[in-house]
Amino acid sequence: MKLKPYAEVDGLPFTVRRADLQRRHGAPLRERGNGIGLTELDYGDVVFRFQDGSGRLEEVTRRAAVLYLLLDGDVVDVPFAGLAALCPRTMVRRSSGRAFWSARASGSPSCPASPTG
Repeated sequence: MKLKPYAEVDGLPFTVRRADLQRRHGAPLRERGNGIGLTELDYGDVVFRFQDGSGRLEEVTRRAAVLYLLLDGDVVDVPFAGLAALCPRTMVRRSSGRAFWSARASGSPSCPASPTG
């Protein structure tokens, strides 16, 4: 999976509209709304989530062995197999007795809002 943060994923810009995506990929295997105002288009190997109000592409989920982050002309390889020890859920639980796990995301009232705190 190739990701240029906030710009594109696997060559698909985050500015793509749902109709354009469906012309490119065809009809999804499944389509459903979720509980946070996003419509999911599930193609089996990839799920695209669009904001219900604006129609903007919000997120893309795909299983991949490696994430290639394209950052300022550099490529950073992030192998997913090695992320288990660094996963936010694990790190948050180690650093906070008040950690929680919700909607497949971790959080804690004692975690800073940004890496720089």
